Amino acid sequence: MKYIYLAFNWAFGAVFALFGLVSLINTPLAGLTLIFMSLLLLPPIRKLIYSKTNKEITTRQRIYSIFALSFVLVFFITQDATRKTEELA
Repeated sequence: MKYIYLAFNWAFGAVFALFGLVSLINTPLAGLTLIFMSLLLLPPIRKLIYSKTNKEITTRQRIYSIFALSFVLVFFITQDATRKTEELA
């Protein structure tokens, strides 16, 4: 089961990082949010944080953080969409 979680962390971390880099062009705040979400998931980044702070980010903390960041992401995307709609009007 540990390897399944590890695979999901790598997969979603890589996808969030890729989408974050791509969306930096159009919506920079949404892109940064996605990149931060990927940093919470990628195992090497978690190990780096642990080595610098000696504080482990638990699975529950990561889930809550990613859930909260998802709301922030939706907020930034909708704000950008309304801004673009107002520019066209």
